[in-house]
Amino acid sequence: MYMEQIKTLHILNFMDMLRQPNARLDGLGPLKSASLVYNYRVLKSIFTKAMEWKVIKEYPMTGIKKPKEDDVKEMEVYNEKEIKQLFEALEH
Repeated sequence: MYMEQIKTLHILNFMDMLRQPNARLDGLGPLKSASLVYNYRVLKSIFTKAMEWKVIKEYPMTGIKKPKEDDVKEMEVYNEKEIKQLFEALEH
């Protein structure tokens, strides 16, 4: 498709396709939410520049919300006992 032919519905369909279990070409399951957000940001950047450069007249990202990053794990940190063990191990 040419850029000026791409509408909001095309982008929504693409983003929905990325959420499907068979979206990954390597067959390792569905894309993680971070990958969905990355694709969203790339598309937003492309169409923002296209608007700035007057390549397109309508901004097709209007109404498309950034996907939620719902599979992000909380960072694990050492507790006081583990830190003490770490420093003891480093001394030896």
